[in-house]
Amino acid sequence: MMHSNISTIIDHILNKSGGEMKQTQKTDLEKLAKEIDGLKTKMGQYDAVFGSPDKAQEYVGLLEQYKQEQERPKSVSLVVWSSEYDRVLPAFVIANGARAMGYDVNMYFTFWGLKTLQKEGHIPKGDDFLQRGFNTILPGGAGSGKLSQYDFFGLGKKAIKHLMKKKGIADLETQIEMAYESGVNIQACTLAMEIFGMKKGIDFGGNVKSYSGVATYLLDAANADITLFI
Repeated sequence: MMHSNISTIIDHILNKSGGEMKQTQKTDLEKLAKEIDGLKTKMGQYDAVFGSPDKAQEYVGLLEQYKQEQERPKSVSLVVWSSEYDRVLPAFVIANGARAMGYDVNMYFTFWGLKTLQKEGHIPKGDDFLQRGFNTILPGGAGSGKLSQYDFFGLGKKAIKHLMKKKGIADLETQIEMAYESGVNIQACTLAMEIFGMKKGIDFGGNVKSYSGVATYLLDAANADITLFI
């Protein structure tokens, strides 16, 4: 034990001094001996955990990396595939809730969901008769979507909107504006745009922030903490 070695040294110093060392000096040396013993015990524990001081640096690096991950803003990635009112509305409610919590939010509108971003009352011309036919049959805009169930030719949707207004819940149009203003990245799928013959800056409202392909979406989704398909 290191403490016994220090005690031997203390005795040797006492002998050399002819026993004239003050008691306080002896006490200080004994205290030092205990501290050194304690340090040795801690070093033994340190070696048991890390293996070596070099290994400890590796652990410190991992802890720093973990800290940076925790400090990185959390993110949510939503694919909005449907244009139905009772699916698009919850998507924006989730997006706005996430923004309120400080999350970064990406919303990727594809296929039928793309029609939600279309200008209200506007019919895209498309590139041919078939595309124009699709766009005529499927009117776009935030308020155009039907309920997925119990729509009853629009009566169900009117009832839902009435209940929302009665309870002070923002309607879809307001939710979209809130999302845009709070910084939600509203993306239009370029592949779906080609299918429907929809054009940038012509067929969409001002809430679209970017036009992206599947590769861009996948990069966002790969780094997201939460991904949802609606």
